[in-house]
Amino acid sequence: MSDQFKKSQWTLNEPLCVIEIIEGEAIIINSDKGSYYSLTPQATLIIESLLDGFTLEEIFQFNQLDKDIENKISLLIQQVLSEDIFIVGKIHKNKTKPNKLNIIDETKDLHLEIYTDMKEMLELDPIHDADETVGWPKKK
Repeated sequence: MSDQFKKSQWTLNEPLCVIEIIEGEAIIINSDKGSYYSLTPQATLIIESLLDGFTLEEIFQFNQLDKDIENKISLLIQQVLSEDIFIVGKIHKNKTKPNKLNIIDETKDLHLEIYTDMKEMLELDPIHDADETVGWPKKK
């Protein structure tokens, strides 16, 4: 993992992606890929800190994580980036402190679940996929 990766700031790939946090679990929809995702509560805390403008380096320092957990978090963020959920960006919100993590089992605590079962529905374009004879939605 490069220093540049740890020092980068990311932002949500809007408007293609939306995120909603419900009872500590993040649900993310990527309308471009037609996928949706869920993040475990600890992974959600990391994502929230990144969206608040903190870098991985700041999250690691604040939480005093060991190298093994840092590497697992980096892999999680690389997975989020590979799904085009985040893009590089400079978002400076009112930064106070990153979220405090409590990672007990990194396999369970740092997990992004990917779902593609609603791909056709998420890829529908309700404005442009309407047709006078077929109606809406018109599948591509």
